Amino acid sequence: MKRKDTKNLGEILTETLQPILANSRYGEIQAMDLWKNCFPETLQPFLGECFVKNKILYVKIKSSVLAHEVQNQRHSLIQKINSTIGQTVISDIKFY
Repeated sequence: MKRKDTKNLGEILTETLQPILANSRYGEIQAMDLWKNCFPETLQPFLGECFVKNKILYVKIKSSVLAHEVQNQRHSLIQKINSTIGQTVISDIKFY
């Protein structure tokens, strides 16, 4: 017997995961992971912890030179993170 209203696996996964992916906390976690991946391995030791609050990514950078470069490239980094996630999760980057 053949079913009339069949769905492929991709449609089912999209329907199931859409509420989870729409959750802002999930996007924030992705943004924090992507932040570390924006830099090569040689710069990883200079990056400290980061967190997201009110769509602002707060980062700790141990090198003043790297902090200055990040400040200059801030808008392109925000655009890269948001485009990878597929929604606007980060609106600004600040240092603490």
